[in-house]
Amino acid sequence: ASRSLELSQERKNFILEMSKRYNQVFDFSLNFRQEDKKGDRSWGSTYARTGAGRVHFFVAEPIDYKTQELEATVDYTTEQLQLRGGYLLSMFDNPIERVQLDAGSTGSSPDQFTTSTTPDNHSQNLYLSGGYNLSELTRGSFKFSYQQDQQNESFYQTNPNNARADLGGTVDTLRFNLGLSSRVSPKLRVKAKLNYVDRDDNTPKDIYLSTNGRYNQRISRTQLDLLLDSTYRLKPGTALTAAVGYQEVERDTTDAPDMARRKTVDEYGLHLGARKQLSETLNGSVKYSYLDRSGSSWQDGSGIAVDTLLSGPQPFNYVNSIQFADRERHQFKLMLDWYASEQLSFQLIAKARDDSYSGLPLGARDGRSLLSSLDASYQINDEWRFNAWVSADRQELDSATHSWEFNPADFANSYATSQQYWSGEATDSGAALGLGIEGETDDELKLKASLEYSDDESRFDMASLPVETAQALDPQYAPASSLSTINYEQLRFRMSGEYPLDEQRGVRVDYQYDRIENNDWSWNNHTDYVGTLISQAADESNHFIGISFYYRGW
Repeated sequence: ASRSLELSQERKNFILEMSKRYNQVFDFSLNFRQEDKKGDRSWGSTYARTGAGRVHFFVAEPIDYKTQELEATVDYTTEQLQLRGGYLLSMFDNPIERVQLDAGSTGSSPDQFTTSTTPDNHSQNLYLSGGYNLSELTRGSFKFSYQQDQQNESFYQTNPNNARADLGGTVDTLRFNLGLSSRVSPKLRVKAKLNYVDRDDNTPKDIYLSTNGRYNQRISRTQLDLLLDSTYRLKPGTALTAAVGYQEVERDTTDAPDMARRKTVDEYGLHLGARKQLSETLNGSVKYSYLDRSGSSWQDGSGIAVDTLLSGPQPFNYVNSIQFADRERHQFKLMLDWYASEQLSFQLIAKARDDSYSGLPLGARDGRSLLSSLDASYQINDEWRFNAWVSADRQELDSATHSWEFNPADFANSYATSQQYWSGEATDSGAALGLGIEGETDDELKLKASLEYSDDESRFDMASLPVETAQALDPQYAPASSLSTINYEQLRFRMSGEYPLDEQRGVRVDYQYDRIENNDWSWNNHTDYVGTLISQAADESNHFIGISFYYRGW
């Protein structure tokens, strides 16, 4: 007999905040947050062997998570020097360390598996930031932080491939930022920024899968960002801006298909803009940006080893991963501010982007995007304000890739025969609008409400590509047609009220309602699992109610 199972999760949050000022220059604050999440979520599938074949089963993960965060900060403030130092500790606990999966009574010898769940982990961050006024016209700033993330919970059983008792996962991250701002002359202002990140993955590298002796992949990287920009005021209400930037990212290359395929990727940028007061009530600005990204040589096979699963009979430098690909970008931005009256104002924003990718035969080829939005604000009186907005956006990405024939009867050699080349154009478009009002009543009750609606559409147009190759293309595996369009609609209503009980204490109540409609075929009506039909409701409704109490007496 079949039964319906609806997966759900429940979150409970507790937040405690306190602060204290000493001698008018020191401020101390302590914040604690705890979130408990319980329920179930879609996890994946397992299988049972039936002779030479396999039967798949749907798997849900039991959720019993506890996340705790503790942050302490100290601020020191004088007229010339400002400093903030702090420590942040984050801890994640999951008491369910493993789940026993029973594939049922399929076959004479049912398969049983034990698999691990999300392991416990913790993170700590020590940071110091500040600013110093070098003179009335020049100011310097900095921020330094050191973070360590660890995951060393014991495995529920020793891994037979390496005899390790735990992952020993440790990632150390060092960050520092430097900034300098100076008014060189009454008309010229110059800013310089330097950001550096060094992420050092010290997790021991060992064999975890016996298939081809596969190792875990480490993700160490460094990133350097430099920016120099200037603003020159031609006359009151008119200014020109210019900036140059550089970014370099260096990663540890790996043999995993989805990891780093280039050791170094660098990008140069040029930004030009202008602002002008067009009238007493109308201001406008325009900005153009040009970005050029390239990098070091590609790894052989784009990270896919020869004669292994998910590989062909020879390595291919074909797949041009979008985050590593050579790219040339042109971007425009237009903004208008119109103050129609003392109470009524409008803001119009329009953005356009054009991308061109190169470097390898396949992968991302070109992309485009367009965004426009209009915001309006009306001050009803001294206590109440009304606002409204509408926006539309569209993003397109053209790409090409290749795949291999999959033969269930000969799994080990499935990817060593025919190849199919195909192209795809992904298009995401959407529209949104909203209304909001906020204000305060005569008895000091602060109220806020908003109503938002959004409609998003995702299209996936596909076609086969006539690529010259020594191997014949197998038309059996060419895409028969484009994929179905996905629509996602959301209606959201939010309302909150905050009432002070006295000068130090108060109560806040929040309510949120979401109504969602979607036809996401990637989640709906999957029947590949024995005895299980996976579906996602076409219509969903969610309610949220929150009650907060605050005390500002320290």
